[in-house]
Amino acid sequence: MYIDISDYLERLGRLYKKVDHAYSEIAEELGFTCEGCKDNCCQNVFLHFTVVESLYLIEGFRKLEREVKEEIYQRAEDYNRAYASTSRPVLNLKKFCPLNFDGRCVLYEYRPIACRFYGLPGKLVSPARGAEEFRGCWRFEELYPGSERMLDRTEFYKELAALEGDLRKRLCYYQKYKKTIAQMILDEKSPEGLIPRNYDFFEGY
Repeated sequence: MYIDISDYLERLGRLYKKVDHAYSEIAEELGFTCEGCKDNCCQNVFLHFTVVESLYLIEGFRKLEREVKEEIYQRAEDYNRAYASTSRPVLNLKKFCPLNFDGRCVLYEYRPIACRFYGLPGKLVSPARGAEEFRGCWRFEELYPGSERMLDRTEFYKELAALEGDLRKRLCYYQKYKKTIAQMILDEKSPEGLIPRNYDFFEGY
């Protein structure tokens, strides 16, 4: 029995639109943009923890031209080697995401939630960690020192967690998930990867 996951991806797309709207409201209020930034957030290491976001990203990846996909595969392999050989890579690795072409993300509309939040200061209340606050990027702190404006991520992550839980139950997928975008991309290429080709999810996978 095949499992149709299109509803889960549509729900995630709607959530992303809400995240983007909330981000834009604060950014526009402050006049904050990435123009003139000397850094590039795509050189930071982001870890992603949801299967549904991986599936959404691959949905976009599969729409790219074959030559672009092959280039991304090569970049993902290079990135993964650098990640594996770097001590504490989240802190110490500075390498462009394999999806960054000429300073732009080729899957911008499909990028994960962590990428969407980056830049603005944020706060999050979770059962596991309690209340947390996150600093803005260096450019934000340079432009708005002492700003108390924050994007509350709590409700967005609650919705994402509920969506992820629904999908995992449907797929009977209960193992932990923590991957970079490069690893998500390489899963698509590997027969042993999380994501079977063409979304051929069998009942009980």
